[in-house]
Amino acid sequence: AFENNDLTSVEISDTVHTIGDQAFKDNDITTLVLRAGSIASTTIGDFAFYGNNNLKSVTIPGSVRTIGYGAFSTLSIDTLVIEEGVQRIEDYAFDHNNLKHIILPSTLTYVGRSAFAHNPLEDVDLGGVQHIGAFAFYDHSLASGHIIDLPEPVNYIGEGAFWTSSVNVYARQKGLPDFIHDDAFKATYVARGSESGPGCN
Repeated sequence: AFENNDLTSVEISDTVHTIGDQAFKDNDITTLVLRAGSIASTTIGDFAFYGNNNLKSVTIPGSVRTIGYGAFSTLSIDTLVIEEGVQRIEDYAFDHNNLKHIILPSTLTYVGRSAFAHNPLEDVDLGGVQHIGAFAFYDHSLASGHIIDLPEPVNYIGEGAFWTSSVNVYARQKGLPDFIHDDAFKATYVARGSESGPGCN
């Protein structure tokens, strides 16, 4: 719709319920305002804002339910707010950005493949997520020995979800998810209550 138009500033009104695939792809957007819709059904389409390389700050309002495939991939985002209400973040949605801190909402249930891969993450709050896709947080900057507290609802952790080549990270949770891929973490998954290993209570 507005692809490749040299746009620098975009404000989406609260009457818009779908931002289509590639809608604002390959512009020069530095200011993006997404107004919370009166009906909580907003979808941000695949690659909707891809290619806006100077976009640094994004707030996703709670009226958004789904953030599409690669919607904010390969930008310069260093400040991200995802409000309560968002439910799904699809594959590659925020990969290759500059995010150091992520707080996910309690309403979020699904984080797709490589959704936050290739960010210099120093900490992450997983909110209420249930499904963590393969390589979701791959190539992070978490300190060696960092402990990730998994929310109790989580039931799936895919291949390489928290893997990086330089450090060992650990996770803890009350009980065990239904499925943890063998390579979800570089070193060890440690359940809360275990007798040995980092992060045990």
